[in-house]
Amino acid sequence: PYKLIIKGKDTGAAKTITVDAGTTLDGAGSTTDFRLTTFTQKKNAADADFTVDGIDIKRSSNAITDVITGVTINLKKGVGASSTVTVTADRSAIKAQINAFVTAYNDVADFISANSLYDSTTKKSGVFAGEGTARGIQERLRSVISGTVSGQPDDMNILAQLGITSNSKTGKLEVNNSTLDSKLASDLDDVAMLFTKTSTGLATSIYSYIDTVTSTVDGSVTLRG
Repeated sequence: PYKLIIKGKDTGAAKTITVDAGTTLDGAGSTTDFRLTTFTQKKNAADADFTVDGIDIKRSSNAITDVITGVTINLKKGVGASSTVTVTADRSAIKAQINAFVTAYNDVADFISANSLYDSTTKKSGVFAGEGTARGIQERLRSVISGTVSGQPDDMNILAQLGITSNSKTGKLEVNNSTLDSKLASDLDDVAMLFTKTSTGLATSIYSYIDTVTSTVDGSVTLRG
């Protein structure tokens, strides 16, 4: 004999399955009786109940994404089971992001520099030659990068203390990997705040400045265009 199994697509106590008792498939004639009384419920719709650090938590899914920031917990074991979750910082990923920041800054420096030169062969100047707006942007970015982040510890309030310095000839940033690795290992929180501190962090300041110069109302780039 054939069997019909109905399984819910979504999880949680609220996702119950209801078979309408008014179905026309009631066993009359050659039909199969699909009314509620002919079904056997094997498993009730339910939420996941679990505890984290002594706090009782209930969720409709076994994939938990909103309890520990940045961590997805997949519940796989039954009642009474327990697991220990150890969360550590991914320093390699953080270092990659810092290097990406350095690369992006250097790309901007290269772009402005390359377009500010005079070509003695073609007797033509780059589009930024004598251009005050581009020069002002370059100087402002250099000022932010070389500045001190207020509110930071004395040993982590400038980029050079992280092992990132500016080449005096090219103006581009260079990374001392040994110093960077050491600081990431010992002062991760202070490193993060060096970039992200409200109002004064290096990345925060640069993003704020970019918003200003690219404003569609009165940004210097917009007005110059």
